[in-house]
Amino acid sequence: MKRGRVLVTRPEGQAAATMAALAARGFDCVAAPATVFENLPGPPLDLAGIAGIAVTSANGVAALAARTARRDLPLFAVGEATATAARTAGFATVTAAAGDGASLARLIAGVAPVCETILYAAPEDAAVDLAALLPDHTVRRTVLYRMAPARSLPAEALAALDDGTILAALFYSVRTAQHFGQLVSQANRLPALQGVAALCLSEPIAAAARALPFSAARAAVRPDEAALFDLLEALRAEG
Repeated sequence: MKRGRVLVTRPEGQAAATMAALAARGFDCVAAPATVFENLPGPPLDLAGIAGIAVTSANGVAALAARTARRDLPLFAVGEATATAARTAGFATVTAAAGDGASLARLIAGVAPVCETILYAAPEDAAVDLAALLPDHTVRRTVLYRMAPARSLPAEALAALDDGTILAALFYSVRTAQHFGQLVSQANRLPALQGVAALCLSEPIAAAARALPFSAARAAVRPDEAALFDLLEALRAEG
């Protein structure tokens, strides 16, 4: 059978929008969530003295919205998808960076006066060290959620790997690529990756994917979904 299907490894809450966008481009998608979003419980956030809020994912927006009713503070989003989630959640003043931690820090530094306090709505084991990137500001890192490993891959995803129809797997984080590898190994499907390309949102993610026997691991030219989709279109054009 001809390869042409796409594995989408995003968590269930985010995969639907990605799969719909890919379907509109003519791709047949298979959900293969490698992580599960877990909102960490806690009291309402104390936002006294906070000048703005930094968020690095749509999951962070959801976790933040669950812990505070306030929507008036400036919110700095890592990228446009996160910004869209924040606007949908009712945050009034939202600004998007270019898709990575460094651009988020530049955005905040260019707007927030030195020494102001920024609340970072962080995941457990955050990849972005915002405090290190903003030495002239006070960054209050508050862990609100975590991305836990999925227990197994869906049966449809395993069947697609078995029948050799998968063209590419999409990866949006280092953690997702690592957990995906563990799940594929657990299912004894590592050899099935040899004909699959790993398409990744950034070079660090591609580096994690290269630990697995993919046919190739490529990084998008920009850390945003549009660039990742361009990579997939190029792969399809290669035949």
